[in-house]
Amino acid sequence: MKKKILLVLSLVLALVSVFSLVAYASEPQCTHVDANDDNTCDLCGEIIQAKQMEFKFDPGSLGQTVPILCTGMLGIFIVTTIIIAIVILLNTILEIVDKKRKNKE
Repeated sequence: MKKKILLVLSLVLALVSVFSLVAYASEPQCTHVDANDDNTCDLCGEIIQAKQMEFKFDPGSLGQTVPILCTGMLGIFIVTTIIIAIVILLNTILEIVDKKRKNKE
């Protein structure tokens, strides 16, 4: 009975996903032209995302960014060290337990 219910549910899920894909594919797609730079498509009127940020090198901001960078790298180093220490500790404990089991046998 459970297998039949599972089969019916999986078939319904497959049909729903196929119908949703077909419905989405039948919608007309707009190429979004924005000639006047008002973040609105001139063809369909849909709001267009703003242009991506431009990244540049600014030596004046190094005084603010370098301490943040170093703090993040130090945090990563500390967390990695803690993980390595825990793995070594667990490995040592398991070796001791394994030796005790062998000695009892």
